[in-house]
Amino acid sequence: MLEFIFNCVYNNSMYALKHNRIGLICKPDKGGASIGLERIAHILEKHNIGLASSPKYISNPSVEFSDIEENDIDFVVAVGGDGTMLMASKYASAKGVPLLGINMGRVGFLNEIEIDEFESALKRICIGDYKLNKRMMLNCVDLGNSYDSLNDFTVYKSSFTEIADVGIEINGVYAGRVFCDGLVVSSPTGATAYSISAGGPVISPGLDVIIITPICPHSLAFRPIVAGCDSKIELTVHSDGCFASDGTVIRSLKKNERVTITKSTRTCDFIELNNKNIYSLIREKLT
Repeated sequence: MLEFIFNCVYNNSMYALKHNRIGLICKPDKGGASIGLERIAHILEKHNIGLASSPKYISNPSVEFSDIEENDIDFVVAVGGDGTMLMASKYASAKGVPLLGINMGRVGFLNEIEIDEFESALKRICIGDYKLNKRMMLNCVDLGNSYDSLNDFTVYKSSFTEIADVGIEINGVYAGRVFCDGLVVSSPTGATAYSISAGGPVISPGLDVIIITPICPHSLAFRPIVAGCDSKIELTVHSDGCFASDGTVIRSLKKNERVTITKSTRTCDFIELNNKNIYSLIREKLT
């Protein structure tokens, strides 16, 4: 049985779980995630580590937890696929704590470990044997509301039979107008999500940029744009459309409305236990 001593020495450094509580996000309607939740709850109980979550994510009455909104936590665990990681990134970035992804989904591109590895991963985290990968996020302030996105913001057509007509400005400089199904503005993390499916580029790890990728453009003249991370991206819709953050609809857009996207002041810090080769991951996960 693993012995967890929270004030311990590892490579001559002191590490500890400050709050002795972790947050957990999963989709309870997913069968695999529910099984993973039970296993994690059992491991945490065995080692006297508290669990924080919400009834939105835990529907099992036998699992005891405190409110993730009201309690301090040491890190967030996302149990599921990439969609669950995107949900969990909101909590982790808002609370300023790291995020660990456990793959129980189909692709799991963003996840770090499988469920069978959780107990050993927990031990390594407790003694500080991990790295933090700070992921750039995007921000949009729209109608007085601020949205932070790990992957992307998307402007797209209002219906299946319509066409999106979008004008693009970068730092006040007109960059073109495109007729398309939509336009994806993505972070480096989002470069391997919707953007790459729409023909966007692969971004090397550690390179902070903003990628602008048209979805099914009606002209080959407009190609994906890679802008500096401090750029201000302004999109003007010349037709009715919709606006989404990480795949979740924010609102409908009326003709001539504008949205502005910039680099967020927040980051989402991924817990990394193993070295990853993003190019190999793309071949393995996306083929």
